[in-house]
Amino acid sequence: MPRKSETIVIREGESAAPSPEVLHDETRCMHAHFDADRYCINLDFSSREALRDFALALLQEANFGHSGQLEFYPLKMPGRKEMVVNGVRLTEESSRVFVFYDERRIEKRAKTP
Repeated sequence: MPRKSETIVIREGESAAPSPEVLHDETRCMHAHFDADRYCINLDFSSREALRDFALALLQEANFGHSGQLEFYPLKMPGRKEMVVNGVRLTEESSRVFVFYDERRIEKRAKTP
């Protein structure tokens, strides 16, 4: 069932912190993999909260990022659950996810009438 309307505020200088639901529940995660048969990349989310945290991490980078890239990767310490990296928990079997953008191209397009 869809949630009621909610205001989301993104502030410069804040990191993409995961929601308490994702942080404390290791079953809330993303599994990224390449389907070679169909030539597609799949991002499978175990919950809406996991999807929301991924989207918020992208939104934070899109609004305030300066690096031109964002990386998501699985991280598991011995004897512990998968860790949250850049606001997102990936399953141990996941592929790494890289998001690149060229800030110079974005600025150049914005200045062109």
